[in-house]
This record gives sequence, C-alpha cells and structure tokens, in this order.
Amino acid sequence: MNTSRLSFKAVFLLILLSAACASVPPNADREEGQAAITLKTSDADIKEARSAFDSKDYAKAIRLLTPLAEQGNPRGQYALGIMYAEGRGVSKDYSEAMKWFRKSAEQGNPRGQYALGTMYAEGRGVSKDYSEAMKWFRKSAEQGNPRGQYALGTMYAEGRGVSKDYSEAMKWFRKSAEQGYPKGQAVLGWMYHSGSGVDEDYSEAMKWFRKAAEHGYPPAQTALGTMYGQGQRVSRDYSEAMKWYRKAAEQGYPPAQTALGTMYYGQGQRVSRDYSEAMKWYRKAAEQEYSDAQWRVGAMYANGQSVSKDYAEAEKWFRKAASQGNPHGALWLGRLYIEGWGIGQNVAEAAMWYKLAVDKFRKAGFPVERFEDAQGTSASALLLKAVAYPPEALAMSYLWVKKMLHFLPAVDAGATINLPDKTITKSNVEEYRGRYEKRLSLYGEAIKQRGYKTISGAYKGETTESCAKIQSAWVGVIHERSQSGIEIEQHGIEAQVVIRVTHEGKELSLKNEAAIAESAISVLDAMNSDYFFRGEIKDQAIVIKPNLSVLDKWPKWAGPPSRSDLENCTITLKPLSADSGSEQRGQIYFPSVEYDGHA
Repeated sequence: MNTSRLSFKAVFLLILLSAACASVPPNADREEGQAAITLKTSDADIKEARSAFDSKDYAKAIRLLTPLAEQGNPRGQYALGIMYAEGRGVSKDYSEAMKWFRKSAEQGNPRGQYALGTMYAEGRGVSKDYSEAMKWFRKSAEQGNPRGQYALGTMYAEGRGVSKDYSEAMKWFRKSAEQGYPKGQAVLGWMYHSGSGVDEDYSEAMKWFRKAAEHGYPPAQTALGTMYGQGQRVSRDYSEAMKWYRKAAEQGYPPAQTALGTMYYGQGQRVSRDYSEAMKWYRKAAEQEYSDAQWRVGAMYANGQSVSKDYAEAEKWFRKAASQGNPHGALWLGRLYIEGWGIGQNVAEAAMWYKLAVDKFRKAGFPVERFEDAQGTSASALLLKAVAYPPEALAMSYLWVKKMLHFLPAVDAGATINLPDKTITKSNVEEYRGRYEKRLSLYGEAIKQRGYKTISGAYKGETTESCAKIQSAWVGVIHERSQSGIEIEQHGIEAQVVIRVTHEGKELSLKNEAAIAESAISVLDAMNSDYFFRGEIKDQAIVIKPNLSVLDKWPKWAGPPSRSDLENCTITLKPLSADSGSEQRGQIYFPSVEYDGHA
C-alpha cells in the first residue's frame, strides 16, 4: 500500500470497511428488509406480504408470513426472520430471528444462509462464532448469492474466522461485484485503490466505485467524490466531487455530510466558502454521533464561524468526539483546558486529552509535529510537545528546567546567566522564573499522564573501563568502587541518586538530581551542571550513559573527555536484593485520573 496516499485510504477504509464491511448485520442493509419480501415466487401470500411490507403494514406482513414459515417455506422463514431481526410488526427478537434463519438456511436457502452467518458474525441471538459464520457465508456464496460472496470476502479481508487473505477476499468480492451488488462493487474498488490482493489501479478503482455509486450506494458515492476532489486518475474536479458528496449526504451518510461540509468550509477547495452551509452539514453528521463531524462543529463554535463564539458549546462537541477516541476532538479539548477557554484552566485534564490525541495519531502513523498546536511556545504547544516527546527527552527537559530554577536565586543576588539565545539578568529574572515554573509544571503533568517507574532503594554499581576517563565525580567513585553505598531516593517523578563515600572516617554524600518518565531516567552530575546522563530502567538493572551534548558546552581549554570514551561508558545500577527498598520497584506508576471513555 502506498503510504503517500494514506489520507484517502484511511478515510475510505473507515467509510467502507468499518461502516460497510466490518459487519453485515441483517438490519444494516435497508435492502435486506426489502429482500425479505422481494422474492421471485408465484406464491400469492408472499406477493401479498411484499405489498403489505411496501405499504409499511408490517402487522399484515407478519400475519401472512408466519403460516408460510411454519409450513416450511424457506423464503417465508427467511423473510419472517428479517421481520424479527429488524423489529417490524413485532418486538425485535434476535433469538426468534435466529430460529427462522436457521430453518431457512438448513433447507439450502442462500439468503437464509447469509443471514444466519451474519447472526454468528455479530453475536446476535447466539454467541459470536466466526468459524460458524464462515461456514454459512461459504454455503451462501457457493450458491452464487452476491451478499454471501461479499460477506465471505469480508471475512478473508479482515481475518475473521480464517487467516487474512486479500487474494481470496478479492476473488469473492469480484464474484459479488460482477453480479451488480453495490457493496461488492464498492469494496472491489477499494481493493484496487489500496493495492490489497491486487496491483494498485486507480482506473479500476474508479470504474467499480462508479458502478456502485450509480446504484445509489453512499460509501461509493463518497469515495468517488474524494477521487474527483483529489484528482486521482481523473482531472481534479471540485464540482463533480461536490455532486457525489451531495448525493451521499442527502441520503444521510455522515462521512459524505462531513466531506461536503469541509468543501463549503473552504479548506483549499475551489468552491465558494460558506460557513453556514459547512455548519449545516457538519451538524447533520454530528447529530448521528459521527466523531469526525463532532469536533468540526466544536471548532466552529470555538472560532465563532457562522455562529457566535461559544466555548461551552464547543467543549460539548469536542468531548463527544474525544470520548469516542477521536484524536482531533481530544486535541481541541486539551487546548481548551490548557488555555482555560470558557471552562477554567486544568493542566492535568489537558495533559490527559493531549496524551489520548498523541497516542491515536501515532497509531495512525500521523506525525504530531504537523499540527499547528505543536508549534510555537504557548502553553498548549509546550504541553503537546511534552506529551509527544520521547521519554528520555522529557525526563531530561524536566531536569534542565529544574536546574535553571535552582540557579535563579544567584541572579537575584546580581549574577548573570548567559545562554546561547538569551541572557538572564536581575532586570528580567522574574519573567524567566515565571516561564520556567510554568514549563516545569507542564512537563510534570505530561510525565504523570505517561507514567513513571518507581525505583527507590539500595543499589550496587559497576561501570565500563571508559567511564574512568569521562571526568564525572559520581561515576568515578562507582568505577573505583570506593563508595560505601548507593541509594536512590524517589519522590514522585523526581529522585536523587545518592553516592555515599567514607573519607577519613567521615561519610560524605554526593547527591545527583534525577527525573523519571516512563522507564527513562535522566541524571544531572552534581559537580557539573551541564553534565546530563540518560538511562533506561530495566527489570533487573538501571543502565545509564553520559549524554554527548556535554561536549558542546565543555571549554576546549579545559580538556573535555573524548567522544569515544563517552560513547563507550556505561553505568549499571543493580538492586542489592529483591526485598530491599520499595516493594513497587520497577513498576510503572500512573496517575489516579485516567481516560476511560468518559470525562
């Protein structure tokens, strides 16, 4: 699959495989209800039942179908099962539907077999059983039923009840599509578009999308609109894209309504921007619980586009989207909390939602750095970047800011701190103190959301030979084995690596500040404030190495250590015994408030 086209594929995979392929319950197809009645038979009662169904006289349809089913008519049994599965003329009853589908299927009716397979696939009226679903889908498919063929292809495409096999899926999707079944045609188009089970071919994709779209199938209409909108194998044509989006949107299809709203929103498309139309279509989709539209409605309230700016309403829609796991909704909700827009500032809550957003985006292969919120130096940008940092970078950043705060009292007393891009003096020290305190708080909340290991206790240390040459006091003591003890004292995300040394009968302590994020640890050399160490907390040891950045700050005249010695130096701290120190050593600690799907 070509990842350069991930955007379209991800959207269409959501549209088609999630909305159409992921499940094939009887009540997912409106035509299935019709199919219960549109049976090619001369049976007068079946025809009369069809007429009753078409006129929405479901009670009459039930009266006509029940005796047919009880007399063993397989088409009547299938149709009656649909009535129970959809709750038409009777209370919805999956167990009763299952009973009639089974009777029909066991007589060899391909639609009954397909319907029985769906019940097993979805666990409706019976325990979910993909193997049993496969059995009945195959029976239906082998009789040439296009729905059964489509369903069997879906099982192969998703690896449900069978090993994932795109080639086999392609075979069955093609059989279904060539009989004119719109869902089979649409998914065959997606297989060509994504290069799954076949060479990628946009021309073939367009052909099959168009066939399904002309049958009125909304996911295919949406896919066709996207191909025109993005100029895939056709000249980019926004008017044609709008036409197909509108056809699907007017059938109530949320992804198409959202796409149409985005066209009106004017994100680079050559159509007249119309925020009112954008909001209209976004809202239609959002009210169907479509999360990608919900966060867009929230954004329009937050920005005051076509509506008065209303942060409370924005928060409502962002929360709806975020609570479904939508990363855009979570990103916006986090920003509302960090900025305090209309709901009061809450850094911990902001960090929680930002973490959800980052995790979701990363899982989808989307770089967080591309978001506007990740740029600049605002509180929201800093928190988002902190949540997205590699854990060792986050621990080191926290420790660096803490170090700077430790030095500021010297500036109060008249000293000057010269940094590469700034100078801190008595005249601006309060400004920098405020910045650093805010940054330390943001980094701390980011670490708490991501968790951190607990490592308090007594340790023994050893180093490689190169460590003798890196000019670090605490490392040198460990290398020479002249310490009387090593203790790690931890308080939340902060810790001290304490090296105890006996000198002339007196015990001295060398205390090195440390910070922990997830399983990463950063240590600051107590004798050299530019000397950072980074490490990993493993099951049986903490493995630490010097950070090479110290070479950038070490004056050449002072004889810095060699890069080779720094690269080859490794400090290993091992617990003295399994029962020493904290009983929770090495366990990840997470904050008490975690995302659980609800605010």
